[in-house]
Amino acid sequence: MAFFIEVIILSAAMPAGIAAIALLFKRSAGFDMARGAIASGGALLVVMLALPWMPMVPQRAWQWVGYLAVGAGIVSSFGGRHWLAHVAAVLVCVAAGWLLVPDYAKLDEVRLIYRIATGVTVALVWWSLEYMADRTGPTLTGWLWLAIVLAGAAVLERAGLAKFLQLQTALAAGLGMMAFLGVFRPVGLPLRGAAGPVAVVITGLMVNGWIETFLGVPLLSFLLVILTPMVLSLAALSRWSKRPARQMMFVRLAIAALMLGAAVGIAWLATVAR
Repeated sequence: MAFFIEVIILSAAMPAGIAAIALLFKRSAGFDMARGAIASGGALLVVMLALPWMPMVPQRAWQWVGYLAVGAGIVSSFGGRHWLAHVAAVLVCVAAGWLLVPDYAKLDEVRLIYRIATGVTVALVWWSLEYMADRTGPTLTGWLWLAIVLAGAAVLERAGLAKFLQLQTALAAGLGMMAFLGVFRPVGLPLRGAAGPVAVVITGLMVNGWIETFLGVPLLSFLLVILTPMVLSLAALSRWSKRPARQMMFVRLAIAALMLGAAVGIAWLATVAR
């Protein structure tokens, strides 16, 4: 019963319900991007605070993802309409780089490098997701984001990190509801509002997943998940983007399938071999 409550209700049903309420609530001008922030970062933080094993005050690096996701969601809600929003986005990325890297003794010599790399990665993934939301089309973008998060969840499962998997599942539930509702109504602006929270969570959990894993899942699996949105956004920038929309849709789907399939496949082979 405890497993059912914690995994099914808290990690799946609750974030999906919060996302549905945020996205179906009466629309108002200027609030659309905030809907996406609530459906992703807001839902994740609520789930984290509801989980019985999660402390209110973070004690480990990965426990900051919920608070940082909410911060990124607040920034994303402004949509870059003011220079202060860009400054705030930089501050969120810097904070993510600083807080999401553990203070383990084994990282003493490389911690600063990890922090810089993590902050820069959050910024790049954030920009990539926003670019996808603006250029790829909201319906396809929603399902691509969901695929990226689910692949990350599969890698974390292979890494033996059940708590990380629950958080990734909560994010996937919110994005899944957003993708589902996007079939029936436009969710372009809500998706853009979710870009910051999704970037923080994906990067934070993949970085900590690689550091924390004890089952030998290689770095490449985690990197492929993080790199997928970047490669998809680069595809939209390349000369391929001038091809017919249907061809570009298949190009994006092929890229996502290859990279995410490789990430999960490598993680699976590494753990089966053990």
